[in-house]
Amino acid sequence: MQESVKEELDAEIDALLNASRSQNAQNIRNVAVDASEHLRDDRHDNPEDIYRDARELQERLDRTRREVEEASDDEDNVSLGNDNNDKSKKETYTGPSVISYSLDGRKAMSLPVPAYKCMGGGDVSVSIIVNRKGYVVGTKIIESVSSPDQCLRDYALRAAGRSRFTASQDAPERQAGEIVYRFISQ
Repeated sequence: MQESVKEELDAEIDALLNASRSQNAQNIRNVAVDASEHLRDDRHDNPEDIYRDARELQERLDRTRREVEEASDDEDNVSLGNDNNDKSKKETYTGPSVISYSLDGRKAMSLPVPAYKCMGGGDVSVSIIVNRKGYVVGTKIIESVSSPDQCLRDYALRAAGRSRFTASQDAPERQAGEIVYRFISQ
């Protein structure tokens, strides 16, 4: 029975992949990937296990979100460029991008998709410094592996500065990581 279910799922996945390949580039979705984790098969034999795990995960996410909100009220709250700037509020997402990150022992809570209006495309790698509360406190372009397009670089730096990660009291006060933005040419 498991074999027949697996075969049906494989057929459905193949059909979805083939259908998505035939669609045009405007239907590309934004994707954020934790580059430090390896893919693994975590399917369960009992569907109730999946629902239980999902409920536990949601509870952990809710707890972490509350912790971050409480931490942001503390005195050493870091400004991440979220000022009430009308220009940034009017800016809209116009092109697809793919985001991946690596920050040992931490998960992304918020990886803003860069709202960019550049015509070019390419990868921009941003070196980030994250404090124990999960706030990005420093950003810098990694020159050797990034597109020379200044427009893409500016949007990548802006998005990286607004990113948030899980808090960790065990992490160094200033933990280094990296976010890679792949901008797809419009």
